[in-house]
Amino acid sequence: MRISQAAALLRAAIDHREPVLLVGSPGVGKTDLVSQTARDTRHGFIVSHPRVENPTNVAGFPWPDHNAKRAKFLPYGIVADILESKGPVVWLWDDLGQASKDTQAAYMQWALCRKCGEHVLPDHVTIVGATNDRMHGAGATMLEPLKGRFLLATVEPERDDWIRWAAHEKINEDVLAFIAFRPNLLNDPKPRPDIVGRPSPRGWARAARWLGYGLDDLLLTQAVTGCVGPDAATEFMGFRAVKNTLPDLDAWLKNPPLAVKEMPKEIATVWAAAGGLIARYTRKTWPAFVPLLNTLDTKGHAEVAALILHAVLSQDDWVKDSKEFMTLVKSDFGRHLLKVMSS
Repeated sequence: MRISQAAALLRAAIDHREPVLLVGSPGVGKTDLVSQTARDTRHGFIVSHPRVENPTNVAGFPWPDHNAKRAKFLPYGIVADILESKGPVVWLWDDLGQASKDTQAAYMQWALCRKCGEHVLPDHVTIVGATNDRMHGAGATMLEPLKGRFLLATVEPERDDWIRWAAHEKINEDVLAFIAFRPNLLNDPKPRPDIVGRPSPRGWARAARWLGYGLDDLLLTQAVTGCVGPDAATEFMGFRAVKNTLPDLDAWLKNPPLAVKEMPKEIATVWAAAGGLIARYTRKTWPAFVPLLNTLDTKGHAEVAALILHAVLSQDDWVKDSKEFMTLVKSDFGRHLLKVMSS
């Protein structure tokens, strides 16, 4: 299931208070997805970490009543926060599959009937779980009864979804362009026996941050290697060198016909230009995008143009109401781009 599909499923789950368990490789973006969906639906967001908890964290601490004749389970910590919450909230059980069996069994009571002992979960709380699978080398296993209390959704990263997110979050344009060019390197879920980095959405986001720290190329190569592994880092640094052959993209935005004469011949350079254009989108520069997209399409780069348009639309809903977009959707090449986007 694509990230965008999982987001839509989560929205429906939140609307109807249905428990969902997201399953995916480490670093695929499960936690960020739940956090973002909670914000988008105006819910609070509270995270529990079952893998470092024991059953007492979940069920409560045994405590005598005022006359010391009986004891109750006194909730504390995050569970107390959940029970005392007043408004809509998403309660994420992160890395649930790495929790001990006893802790999973305690959580199972909340998932089964939304209560544990005498404590009842407020109606405004939605339970969402997240876990790796056994194949991901994270030591994750889950009690069958607990698994059966969730709608299971396996999440797989996909280039266009990640590009839209990266554009919205203003991720470094070199990383954005590289993933657009080499989508197979966005995520490699195979576990590594050695302690080395591997490509993942989380790893690329971390690498993008390191690109902003002003390191020289030698040190930067080491940093990117630590984020995404040696093979992906080598390819990325080679791709990054393409920047030196890019035309002046700011000049393109000021005078779009220049792109007809200066369109690069190498496909890697075209993708690098795409990343630069996405990073330069503003409402002020948007009018220049339509002729630039047309040029890309006529030069045989419809996929590149479609990805740029997709990324721009994801950043700003205003674009859909602009006169330039209205012109675009009425044109032959615009209809072609929209068809490429939907394919």
